[in-house]
Amino acid sequence: MSSDEAELTIKENLNKAIELHRAGELTEAEAFYQAVLQLDPDHADALQLMGVIAAQLGDLSLAVQRTELALSKYPEQPVTFNNLGNMLVELDRYDDAIKAYENAVHLRPDYTQAYLNLGHVLCRANRLLEAQDAYRKVTELEVDNADGWDSLGDALHKVGRSEDAIEAFRKASELAPERTSILHHLGMALRSLDRMDDAATVYRQCLEITPDDPIAKHYLVVCGDLDEAPERVSMEFVQETFDDFAASFDMVLADLKYKVPELLGKMAADFLAAHEQETIDIVDLGCGTGLCAEHLRGLANDLVGVDLSKEMLAKAEKRGGYDDLVHGELTEYLTYCDRSFDLAFSADTFIYIGDLRSTIEAAALVLRPGGGLIFSLEKMDDAQSERSSTGFRLGLSGRYQHDKEIVTQWLNDSGFIVQEIRDAHVRNEGKVPVVGYLVAAIKPA
Repeated sequence: MSSDEAELTIKENLNKAIELHRAGELTEAEAFYQAVLQLDPDHADALQLMGVIAAQLGDLSLAVQRTELALSKYPEQPVTFNNLGNMLVELDRYDDAIKAYENAVHLRPDYTQAYLNLGHVLCRANRLLEAQDAYRKVTELEVDNADGWDSLGDALHKVGRSEDAIEAFRKASELAPERTSILHHLGMALRSLDRMDDAATVYRQCLEITPDDPIAKHYLVVCGDLDEAPERVSMEFVQETFDDFAASFDMVLADLKYKVPELLGKMAADFLAAHEQETIDIVDLGCGTGLCAEHLRGLANDLVGVDLSKEMLAKAEKRGGYDDLVHGELTEYLTYCDRSFDLAFSADTFIYIGDLRSTIEAAALVLRPGGGLIFSLEKMDDAQSERSSTGFRLGLSGRYQHDKEIVTQWLNDSGFIVQEIRDAHVRNEGKVPVVGYLVAAIKPA
């Protein structure tokens, strides 16, 4: 084959590969890219797009390998560096992703999307001041970029500059008035400054756009008459909130000095030490991304995780440690579960339920005689307890706070013997410690 014929064949195969790629026919497209590389092993586009296909097929390690090979041969490719950064983020290789995005913007100083991606990964790496710089660059390059203003507001809010965050969120909302996610961020910043009337106005605006918006409905209650709060948050609120939160969940909790899994894990170990078996069957109610697995795995014969958020469960599966992961609402799971456990465990999930009676009753049904129920709550202060007729209230955070007396009563009514309810520093909220309860109860043998 002459060089002209080879060049023509390469062009035909590349065009066919790109056509199939755009149509979603990934395996067929890959075959044509391979045909290109057989004739020209250093073909830049084929190498780079083979990396994209590997990423789309879920083999991120191969995707990175192929993309780095393409860049080793053709390093002056800002788009390829940006794609590499995206792949590295998916592998939680944040430092490497930052370098990739920095290479992209070095090669193309007006590359807005790469600056935006750089800001996102800097946030994930908790390098918030640098993230602000990246987002400001986005807004300088494209003053009408709503994502840039929204992301800048988020980074400002995380470092406590809520007034500046509100200004950025308002700018983003002006540019994209139909996006309720931006309004959610604006409402959050206003609530953090106790500007409840202003926040309520924002949530009403959300409901004008999307009447069934579960987040706006929930926080509108928080901003209004707290005595009229529902008995539990809606399943839709939990699903949407934690699906969106899954990617950054672990990092955010680490920044909040969150220690509930460790504290409750110690209580679970103490429970096992008093138990006759060497290992026990445990259900982790509201397992989230699986933070509690490392504290429970060594105690468990069988460890089951239950959560409403599919994105959280995907993170838990990736982390490992569970024998089974179940998508569902925890009270419903307990009510209709066809098996028994020795320990029901819940770290900061009951705080999304006000009236816990049905949940505690359901836990009693699935626990074997001598079984334990261990969970955490947020504490209602004494003044609020005296005013409350229910023993619980929906706090300004959007989570429920409970009175110790009512929790004790509910446990006793369901046949549990309370072993311990003690105060604990469960997390920080706006740099302020949040006090909660760590609870351990036993179902009599």
